[in-house]
Amino acid sequence: MLGLCPFRGRHTGENQAIHLWEVATRYKLVDKIGYFTLDNATNNDSALRFIKNYLGEIGISFDPVARRLRCFGHVINLVVKAFLWGEDVETFEAEIITCADLDREVEELQGWRKKGPLGKLHNVLTWICRTPQRWDQFEEKVRQNNRGLAVKALSLIRGNATRWGGDYDSLTRAFELRESIEELVSAAIRRNQDGERGNTQPHALLQDELHLEDWDILRDIMDILQPFRKWQLMLQGRQHYGQLHDILPAMDELLTHLEDTRQGFDASERRNATKHIRTALDTAWCLLNKFLHILFTSKSLIFDTNIYYSYYILTNLAPVHFASVALHPEMKFEYFRSEWSNRPDWIENAEKQTSTLWEREYKTGINEDYREVQLRVNTYMRAPASTGEDLESQTRTNREALQEFGDIPDWKRKRRARWASEYQDELDSFQQRDVLEELKMGPLHYWLERKEDIRYKNLAKMGIELNSIPAMSADPERLFSR
Repeated sequence: MLGLCPFRGRHTGENQAIHLWEVATRYKLVDKIGYFTLDNATNNDSALRFIKNYLGEIGISFDPVARRLRCFGHVINLVVKAFLWGEDVETFEAEIITCADLDREVEELQGWRKKGPLGKLHNVLTWICRTPQRWDQFEEKVRQNNRGLAVKALSLIRGNATRWGGDYDSLTRAFELRESIEELVSAAIRRNQDGERGNTQPHALLQDELHLEDWDILRDIMDILQPFRKWQLMLQGRQHYGQLHDILPAMDELLTHLEDTRQGFDASERRNATKHIRTALDTAWCLLNKFLHILFTSKSLIFDTNIYYSYYILTNLAPVHFASVALHPEMKFEYFRSEWSNRPDWIENAEKQTSTLWEREYKTGINEDYREVQLRVNTYMRAPASTGEDLESQTRTNREALQEFGDIPDWKRKRRARWASEYQDELDSFQQRDVLEELKMGPLHYWLERKEDIRYKNLAKMGIELNSIPAMSADPERLFSR
């Protein structure tokens, strides 16, 4: 974290770019601006267009489309929310929020109930937590049924329609406290049937009571969500995972998981009971598959005008997604060839995109064009903002001085010439080399150890940069939430 500046004014792309540029200039990092892992907000797109203009003024090219990466956590969030609440989840969220704001309790309960057992569970948990007296009754049942455990460690968790992680946590906790939940609800319904006074919600609670088949479906939902939760936590970057090269394996695994689960339900004796889940699985699979399909096409595809599909239309894959896998010592091109053996067009595209990125931005190393850019950047950094010094004149002077004295000694020039005569492309050489040992420290550490190896010096630079790109924007969002 370099800067957490007070943000004044509207959150426009231009305003965001101004703040970012101030931080990059302060720390002399304008020549090191690389890739941005962002959510799908449109002001992020315009911010990068302004950054392109700033960099262009000092002679640095910047592609705001190729350098704009999508936070995979947001992709997971959209897919899972569509699975839980349907394709039109935005409308569902708006209806629930409106009912809550206007205190329209009956409509809010009905809205949740229409979403099946998970919505009924939400209503039951809301009913338990609504009054202190009811909560005390529930805690007492938890103590009786879980002797020896701290009650606070087993408190209820209520999910919501905005962040699906809360729904998964709510499910796992509900199963831990299932006995206490069922006892409290059953007792309330019996008291109403016996005519006890003061019970104002008997009909609603009776409609939301969870039966055996409801709990079975909730168990199915929890099992379906488990791999998504696993990858969400892994890609937050707390351990060795969380870099760009993890995204494609995550997508492959999640798609296979959805396909296998769908086939299992088709062959199950509970086929009729799981109709709703099978429809939800189809929705989730289509969204994730369309996202993956766009990754491997050279142009955007228009699938639908639905807000979810429009998100995926914007996710044309930057070549760094493929290259980050290709430069992982345990994956390389072999990952594409083994995992996508039935899609030769995907394999060809992934290898082509990687090679193009390597040849365009890294293969030539520190050439004359790069030195000129470095000189312009250094001059820009040194020049006082108020002097009005002629930037082009100063750059020309520095470059002429560099050429006069030479940038490397003769012995090093001769050695490089000898190596050049025996040259093998670094990327090709790396793809042919076996890495038998497991990477205990991860691919970034692997390339850091090889940055001075003349055989892979340029490729190491590429490996270090690509393996420094996070798969999710979780770290800055987590910091901002503190």
